[in-house]
Amino acid sequence: MTTPRQKFIGKALVNKYGLIGKVATRYLYAGLHVEINHPTRLGPVPIIAKGNKQTFAIEVLKPNQNIDQAIESIAKKAQLLKARPVLAVPKTLVNREKLKTLLEKAKANNTKIKLV
Repeated sequence: MTTPRQKFIGKALVNKYGLIGKVATRYLYAGLHVEINHPTRLGPVPIIAKGNKQTFAIEVLKPNQNIDQAIESIAKKAQLLKARPVLAVPKTLVNREKLKTLLEKAKANNTKIKLV
């Protein structure tokens, strides 16, 4: 159950960050603390979600971004932060065949795939 404060913050995140805010709002509604654009020495991590003794490093795939590089970069950044890597993929960017190869590559890097 979401509180009015969480709904207010979620709407602000969606308005300010777009798709990244939408993904961050899902984790916010789940009761986790969300941080946007957390800096690391390998570059910023779009979303960090912490709570319940868990930490997630979440990257949102952009339309012109290479999938292999995205999986490898979030895995390395998550390792620096001692977090679980998650790659959020918009449903419009993948079909069934592409999703199979994506899941195989992600499994090799211990990265979880979430369709948005």
